[in-house]
Amino acid sequence: MSSSAGTGSTTNEDGGGASATSRYHIVLVPGFTGFDVLGQIQYYPAINELLTTWQQQQYHPTNNVNNTGTVTSNSSAHRVQLHHFDSLPTSGVQTRADRLLYYLLKLISTNTVNRSSNDKIILLGHSTGGLDIRSVFRTLTQLDQRELLHSADGQFSIQASELIDIITRFVFLSVPQRGTGIANWVIQVTLLRWSFLGIGSVFTRAASKLPIRWLWSHTPSYGFVRTHAPGIFHASNDAFAEMNYTQFPSWQKIKIANAREAAAEFSMWFENMFTDFGAIDDLAFVKPEDRKHVAEEGWVSPAQITDQDRKEEEDSWEDRIKTLSFATLGTRPFPKWDWTKNAPVLHWWNFCHLWKLFSNYFFHDFLYLFVYWATASLPFDLPNVPGPVTVRNIDGEVEEVNLARWDNDGIVNTASMLWPNGEDTILVHGDHGDIIGHYKLQRESPRVAQIGSPREFFSYDIFGSKSGFNDERFQKVWFKIFEFATTA
Repeated sequence: MSSSAGTGSTTNEDGGGASATSRYHIVLVPGFTGFDVLGQIQYYPAINELLTTWQQQQYHPTNNVNNTGTVTSNSSAHRVQLHHFDSLPTSGVQTRADRLLYYLLKLISTNTVNRSSNDKIILLGHSTGGLDIRSVFRTLTQLDQRELLHSADGQFSIQASELIDIITRFVFLSVPQRGTGIANWVIQVTLLRWSFLGIGSVFTRAASKLPIRWLWSHTPSYGFVRTHAPGIFHASNDAFAEMNYTQFPSWQKIKIANAREAAAEFSMWFENMFTDFGAIDDLAFVKPEDRKHVAEEGWVSPAQITDQDRKEEEDSWEDRIKTLSFATLGTRPFPKWDWTKNAPVLHWWNFCHLWKLFSNYFFHDFLYLFVYWATASLPFDLPNVPGPVTVRNIDGEVEEVNLARWDNDGIVNTASMLWPNGEDTILVHGDHGDIIGHYKLQRESPRVAQIGSPREFFSYDIFGSKSGFNDERFQKVWFKIFEFATTA
């Protein structure tokens, strides 16, 4: 499933090879979980509405004054379109990248991206989605530039060089450019992983016919999750309610159809995870001495290539691709831990360590506490880390942060996000879900109930990290992205 938003045209000439009629197509690539919309759960909630708000501000330049008091405007703002790409959950990066390539070819073959108008594509990836983007472009640059790329139906073809010319910018949001510790942890707990997927699959299949939400409310875990992991609680509750088609009378055909569709999507989502969990291997942190050279090994995850290959990758972007990187830094949830000495490594067999984990759940969201610990608990060794790191904040000011190897946003080590922009990386204080719009519990609009969804909420504070991320910070991040997409 995919969707688009944003229209318009102007008469000014733009930079980056674009013309006065060029449109800017921002393709939103999801992360590890791989969906654009799952049932009615949106991966990037509120981004379409935020684009409209930004476009309206640009359309009324008297409301847009810069630091010098000069009225500014962006003539290309109304030529921005958003495209929500539906990837594959947990599949290997190469598989996801191939799917993304076919999606881009489809946009061009259907004339959604118009070559005669010199339209441009901006690829935006969150988390694993950033690696998918890098993998697509690496594949394109390694091909003979005259080689024809064919669409999935074989009815359309384009030279690799032509597609490369259309792609002009990358935006990276919380991307594990050098891997992440939580992937190494998940690899070690195979039984726990398959147990989780098995339980999720059983519940998903049952939820279409049984009142799982009601049954869950009569179990001891219900109160604990509701109190100590409210974000995932409300998301799960909404999903269970959305899948149950037996709750509707037979004459409410549209509501029954929507519930069946949601149940099928969730079931297929879990089935995909069962059959291909390759992304976790592609996301694992690999020590510099163990990294593989692309030329010798064939395909290697972009997170695990050698420094030489990484330099060659950057060189292939030169004069073609501009990049914008955001790194997220979550709140440290272990207040009594001496962060200057070692990481908060907690071993299952050490009851003292376990108590340090569980005693903190009264003060933090338990899900965030758990995933933060899992990400921090394995070694993540990079040069110059730990130590002071120079970055920029969301207002463009230079900021020095004393970053530890295990600092993370709940899913990705922050130090892993600092490439390729280095000191120009924009540091955002927030967790892994905050930056894509899941930073607050926001009720769904009444119109959604009218079309047949029992969903209560539109977005969720999934990790509950208490980072202070708010509407203002969210708007600044995405306004900066829209400006970057449309300026030279």
